[in-house]
Amino acid sequence: MLLKTASGLGITADELARDISTLVEQFVPFNFSCEILEENGCNVLFVSIYDYKEEELPTILDLIVQVIRKHQILDNFIIRDFHQPERVYFYSFEEDNRRFFQQNSSKKKGYVLSIRLANFSGILVFALGLLGLLTAGITYYLTRPCVLGDCVLINDSDIDFRLARVNNQGFSREEIEILKKEIVTQIKRLQAIPPWSKYHREAETIIGKYRGYLENLDLFEKADISANYARNMTLNLPLSLTEWKTVQQYWQQAVDFLNQIDVSYFQEVKNKKIAEYQKQLELTKAQIDAEVRAEKILATAKRLASEAESLQQVDNLVKLKDLESKWKKAIAQLSSIPVNSSASREKNELLSDYQQKLKKVQEIIKREELALN
Repeated sequence: MLLKTASGLGITADELARDISTLVEQFVPFNFSCEILEENGCNVLFVSIYDYKEEELPTILDLIVQVIRKHQILDNFIIRDFHQPERVYFYSFEEDNRRFFQQNSSKKKGYVLSIRLANFSGILVFALGLLGLLTAGITYYLTRPCVLGDCVLINDSDIDFRLARVNNQGFSREEIEILKKEIVTQIKRLQAIPPWSKYHREAETIIGKYRGYLENLDLFEKADISANYARNMTLNLPLSLTEWKTVQQYWQQAVDFLNQIDVSYFQEVKNKKIAEYQKQLELTKAQIDAEVRAEKILATAKRLASEAESLQQVDNLVKLKDLESKWKKAIAQLSSIPVNSSASREKNELLSDYQQKLKKVQEIIKREELALN
């Protein structure tokens, strides 16, 4: 069964009950039920309330009426007590109210009082709400940290002592994370000091200093990450020239991050790490130089082999001797390539081929020399 509404869509008792619950739960706790009955040829909504405090009844009535009127319900509605159904608190239309009073004036004195309370409840709720808001505002103002008396947060929140004891011998990423968490915690505590506190400006200064510490610790982490990238790449030797240059870039990035650190507490550990990373840069530079030389040697060996290949069809001993010389030089070049260079991979493949071709040329030379004798 639907109640008639001004929109023409209608609304069920369950839908209305949900709307009443949503609004009333924000203010006062009570239980109620809604039902729609047909009486004298029209629909009547009965809202039965129970489990409520007597002093909260005006507020409850006012809230229920607000919800019903919001939906512009055209049918009559009655609000009554659940345990005493004859005790009616509200009737939807004034004409019905007057007739109801005339017929039941001897029995419904409590009802007349309830109607007056319900009509007055809007003003009462507003006044009580305003008073509560003012009370809450004053309470909030005075109970914020460092508003009254000394500020313990300022006295106890200085983390400089902790940073002064940084373990410079082993400043690991785990230690960095611990320090960052401590600093973030202190910042949050200081941020709770309100602008109206006399300690607010001092707290903002300390917060700025602590954020500088966090930025420096982030730089340590970035440097450590770059250094780890470089170390991990060198675990799989040999590396190509391009790969060695990437390793060099990682080490240089790590040094650049460290050079941006400006907090005095971190200078000792910063300088130690820069010295370590600079040493790695020097070693990497040496590897790059060695790789460049190895590639040049490999190119020379290939050039000599190419020249030897062009002399394969020879018909005299002199040219055979020249061919032998070129293969020997190509093999000598290959043999001088460092084992830990990327060129050494190709060197091992070419060396076997060049030695086989040298051997064939030497066999031909030996036969030619025997023929001449």
